[in-house]
Amino acid sequence: MTADLLERFIANVTITEGCWEWLGKRTPAGYARFFYRRADGGEERFGYRFAYEAWNGPFIPRMHIDHLCRNHSCVNPDHLEQVTPRENALRAWPPTTTHCRRGHMYTDPQRKRCDTCMRMTVAERSAWRTA
Repeated sequence: MTADLLERFIANVTITEGCWEWLGKRTPAGYARFFYRRADGGEERFGYRFAYEAWNGPFIPRMHIDHLCRNHSCVNPDHLEQVTPRENALRAWPPTTTHCRRGHMYTDPQRKRCDTCMRMTVAERSAWRTA
């Protein structure tokens, strides 16, 4: 990372004790957009990836960067952690969700599937085929 690149990055950040808020362009979901050339010649588009690599070292291919603070526009390297795609998905799902969108209680919230809705769907399909 060059000093110019770090300066350009920091110019788009408000650094506080907690989150480092990204002031530049963002994706529709609120993630920092930062365009730069990587050492291998590829182009990167996410500010949180740049921050992680600049302060924490290179990231492992096919791993995800999780925002521990749950603030998508945060680029504080202390708030970023490399995790597997599965772990990232599990963390992103609200752990306080106990019911599906139809109001049935989940038997296993980690599965993200409602057994009651699944049984109803199977029964409806079965009834449709026999009709």
